[in-house]
Amino acid sequence: MENYKDTSDFLNDAIEDFNLNLFKYVLKKSIIWIILLFILCLGGGFLVIRYSERIYEASASLILKKTPETMKVLGVESILQADDAEIYREIQLLKSSMMIHRVLDSLPLAVSYFNKGRTGLVSSEMYKTSPFEVSIIKIKNTQILDEVIKLKF
Repeated sequence: MENYKDTSDFLNDAIEDFNLNLFKYVLKKSIIWIILLFILCLGGGFLVIRYSERIYEASASLILKKTPETMKVLGVESILQADDAEIYREIQLLKSSMMIHRVLDSLPLAVSYFNKGRTGLVSSEMYKTSPFEVSIIKIKNTQILDEVIKLKF
């Protein structure tokens, strides 16, 4: 193999050695495989996008600035008198596991409602849009917990 000092020399030699008739012959012989591979990739991408479960994520940021204009607009002038240590205590309280547990306990997560899709491959969760509500009074058999119960109307 020759030792090329410059990329342009290599490209020039590759262009000169290119055989158009050989390229056409190889393309004609493998065009079916190229088309099948293209259709397979498009179909696979469609199936993944269509039948994968959608997952959503949310995040929030809390920015505390001690400027008089923003405090008056927001109606929280009492933070102006607070020192930095009190603000950091509030931030730690918001980040604490106790606060997270209180928030999670207040959410209606005891029963999950799912809607079966048209094809049966994908089911979507109906968090707040369920047409009915199941109220738990007393569970006699604990084996029913974390099991799927199918309802048909």
